[in-house]
Amino acid sequence: MLFKNKNLFKIHNYFLLTSFIYIIFYIFITPPFYSPDEYSHFQKSTSVENVYLKGELNVDSSIKKFSDKFEAIAKNKWKIDRDYKYTLNFFLDNYETYSLTNKHEKANLSSLHNYPVSGYLISKVGTNFLEIFTNNVMILFYGGRLFNCFAAVLIGYMTLKYLRSGKDFLFILLSMPMTLTLFGSFNQDVMLFIDTLIILFLTNAITDPKKISAFKKEFFLILIIFFSFLLIVGRPTYISFFILPLILIFKISEKKTMQYLILFIFLTISMVFINDYSATPTNPILLPRDLFLIIEILINDAVVNFLKYIAMMIGALGRIDIIINYFLIFVFAVMLMTFFIINFNFLKIFSLIKITVFLIFFSTIFLTQIAQYIYFTEVGRIDYIQGVQGRYFIPIFFLLTLTLSNKNFLKINNNKYKNLFLWSLPHLNIIVLYQFYNFFY
Repeated sequence: MLFKNKNLFKIHNYFLLTSFIYIIFYIFITPPFYSPDEYSHFQKSTSVENVYLKGELNVDSSIKKFSDKFEAIAKNKWKIDRDYKYTLNFFLDNYETYSLTNKHEKANLSSLHNYPVSGYLISKVGTNFLEIFTNNVMILFYGGRLFNCFAAVLIGYMTLKYLRSGKDFLFILLSMPMTLTLFGSFNQDVMLFIDTLIILFLTNAITDPKKISAFKKEFFLILIIFFSFLLIVGRPTYISFFILPLILIFKISEKKTMQYLILFIFLTISMVFINDYSATPTNPILLPRDLFLIIEILINDAVVNFLKYIAMMIGALGRIDIIINYFLIFVFAVMLMTFFIINFNFLKIFSLIKITVFLIFFSTIFLTQIAQYIYFTEVGRIDYIQGVQGRYFIPIFFLLTLTLSNKNFLKINNNKYKNLFLWSLPHLNIIVLYQFYNFFY
């Protein structure tokens, strides 16, 4: 690897440096509530209630005023006046305006009232911690973003450092503009990404040919079950993630009965939550009667939206209304595909772990599409599915790293051009930041 004798250019150290710098820029360039659903996510993170599953929440009246004012400005920029510009002194102009009052009122959660507190764990801990030192709402807002940033970068760093294979592929995913902007926001996707990276880290550890202690192996399995549970209650269409601990228990556990019981308990809780989570369907389906209809809808949607989903996953930023330069999207997409192919051992395509990961991958796509069709697509529409966002698929692309090996299929480990492209990739965010800055200011 290029500069392999220098610690800076070990891929985990390089990620730590580049991602932290670019996320900081994204945090302070992106105005409040110009990340997806951040208006409601911020109020959940700063709510009076710390244990929360669903229903109403209460926030400090100053937090509500801050949220309502800047959500209105963001909506104006988003829907009405695309040429509106925030002031360059935005932070300083509003620094002293909002302070906590200890008077509370009902939060506005929009359609996010069913999202549990687990999706806001880090930002909630961060804002609660900051309240010890300040009552300034602006500091709480940007401080909460920073706490998410620190946690996400740390987990990404640790996963990259100890991952045995697929580091290049994961590095590209972690360097995408979409990933970095979400790491620096209040969106619950930050926690979903972190949960998935922890699952990846733990799975990598217990499948290492070098033996680990029996206690650590069983404990890590329990943690994989637990973080799969957190992932699923955050987004129920990830229910197939439970297949991973199921297979791992079968393959490596020495206490199968105990582990299966733990898995069954968390699966049951998840199913109860999902049943309670579900809204009234606009397009109810019934199997097996509607099987061919579902196939037709999925094919129609793939024809219309496949390339859009890839573009959105890589760089549909802001409130999914700022599409980065299509050439940059093309570069990231080609690099992802290239590094996946050169590190995928086609001779072992039917190994148990590969089959498991691909089953989770395609099941999650299927369940996401079907859920969006049932609950969010116009009644009777079958030409394409509405409301699917590319960021929903980032966790399953993280998981694809488990299918990669150390031995490159195309034998280009020492290709200096490969490393040059890889090392240059995060810095494409400079172009995106320039686009971002000119859009907002």
